[in-house]
Amino acid sequence: MTRVKQRERLPLGLVRTLVKETGRRLDANVPKSWLWKNRHVKWVDGTTVSLADTEDNRAHYPQHGHQAEGVGFPLARPVARC
Repeated sequence: MTRVKQRERLPLGLVRTLVKETGRRLDANVPKSWLWKNRHVKWVDGTTVSLADTEDNRAHYPQHGHQAEGVGFPLARPVARC
């Protein structure tokens, strides 16, 4: 079985639950010395990922407005809040 097929079989809800629960448990055990002015610091990180040039991807991830039609690949912009 290919890696792609294996990922497709992994329920997204399970992954979300595991990530959130892991984060909660880590956050609960943060030493006070790691806090800034007794507060948890949050940040957001984002990037772009070039996707395969398929009709489905183009429908969900349209081209940049300044790009000529049919040129380039669809871009996804994943964002993580930490």
